Amino acid sequence: MKKNLNAALILFGLLNSVSTFAASGGESHAGGADDYRIVPAFFRSERHEKPIEACYVIAEGFGLDAAAIEPMIRDSFSQWANYIKVKKLTIVRYSNWIQTRMNLHANCTGNENLRFLFGVQSEEIAHYSSQFSKPFGFAQLTGAGWDWDDKQPAKGFIWIAPPNSVDAVAKIPKWDQSTRPALQGLILHELGHVFGNGHVDGTVMTEKIGQYLENDTSNAQTAKYVSLYSKIDAQIELVPCMDCYASYSAAETFDPIQLPGRASSDWEWAFKMLTGKDAGANILIRYERMGSPQGSGRLTVMDESSSFSFPVDISWENGELKQSTPLFSGQGGMDFYSCGISYTGQIKSLSGATLPVIVNYNMDGKKAEILVPGTGFYLRPIFVSAD
Repeated sequence: MKKNLNAALILFGLLNSVSTFAASGGESHAGGADDYRIVPAFFRSERHEKPIEACYVIAEGFGLDAAAIEPMIRDSFSQWANYIKVKKLTIVRYSNWIQTRMNLHANCTGNENLRFLFGVQSEEIAHYSSQFSKPFGFAQLTGAGWDWDDKQPAKGFIWIAPPNSVDAVAKIPKWDQSTRPALQGLILHELGHVFGNGHVDGTVMTEKIGQYLENDTSNAQTAKYVSLYSKIDAQIELVPCMDCYASYSAAETFDPIQLPGRASSDWEWAFKMLTGKDAGANILIRYERMGSPQGSGRLTVMDESSSFSFPVDISWENGELKQSTPLFSGQGGMDFYSCGISYTGQIKSLSGATLPVIVNYNMDGKKAEILVPGTGFYLRPIFVSAD
């Protein structure tokens, strides 16, 4: 059986002992693994009363102006705030202290909690950047972590390297309209460090982001890894969540529903049946239930090198099953979910073959299974929601 991708290191919970790590920082640079040292989340708010006061400064000649950069900051911050909410991290010990509200303005006064510095050169930057080797950017905690008792809110900054500073000959990085996706990803990555995340490959927190940035800022939007910049979860989930029913974009969305699959020995078979290809070492299967037409959806199968999506077209509704047939296990191991609406439809493989499928949803529509009829009464699952 292929290895499931639902195991990832996450550090949202490391919010105590902030002073121990007060001088630590997170870096993104060319050359692969960096010397990023684990740092707890910068900002904690037990009662969520005070937002993070943030500002930005853009050096002359950076390549992009405030009209382009401010929306990137806001979107990245919104993605993390929504991700923390959707992944239910607010119910984990300590992580309910993570502050996710922000007030952002241009030009810094020195009183802000978090500064975004784009291409800025100063003695402070020279001091902290000396810890790294030609970084594209880094996140730096410069003061105590947010603590409501001692009234000493954290201070820190995110620094983005000026143009041509990583490789002057190749003119890397190059910040302009063509490389906005790369810059957006870098901001999203560094904010991940601010929220207490370490490096996790296959997500926007990959330690290889420096290598990807070096490729993308020289080849604009044609690079292989540009998809890593658009969202937090890329090839795998940064925070595995078996019962999260929303997309992880800047706007909170509950319809369509993203459903992670449960690892099984059928994954290899499903991957090859749909794509005609042998899967790599790591397989992930997801199903997105669409809002219209009723019962339809999109199945995505992926491994470490490729991703394929297949529309699930519904022909007719079979109606609600009256018997209480257990379909999924619920919390505590009790089988309290019953099969709800069932649909019959089809899915077309890459080769063009049309496969009949049965799609079952549980009563609230938040779990699903997709079955391919076999011989006799045998039904083989392509997809089963994670319990």
